Amino acid sequence: MGWNALGWAARITGLLVAGGFLFLAGAELLAPHSGPPALWREWAGIGLLAAACLSLIPAWRWETAGAAVSLAALAGFFACLGFDADAVGVVAVVALPGVLFLASVGAQRFLVRRS
Repeated sequence: MGWNALGWAARITGLLVAGGFLFLAGAELLAPHSGPPALWREWAGIGLLAAACLSLIPAWRWETAGAAVSLAALAGFFACLGFDADAVGVVAVVALPGVLFLASVGAQRFLVRRS
C-alpha cells in the first residue's frame, strides 16, 4: 500500500465527500425540508449517491475496489437521473476521490514495474 501524494489526496477528498454526505443526510433526517421521494428514480438516485459517497470510506484500505464501486454507483446515478446540469456538478465532486484512488494505484503499479 503506497502512502504517496495521490493516495493522500484521494483519502482527504474522500473523507471530505463522505463526511459532507453524512452531515447533509443527518441534517435532513433530523429536520426534513421536504417530503419523502415520490418516484422510484428519486429513491434510486438517493441510494446510488449514498453508495458512491460511502464506498470511499473502505477505499482507504481497498483502494481499487472502493474506487470502482464509487465510480460505478456514480455512473448509475447519472444514468438514473439523466443529463442534468445540477447532477454534473455533484458527479464531478464525488468522482474526484475515486479517480484519485485509481490514479494512485496506477502510479504504484507503474513505479513497482520500473524498479
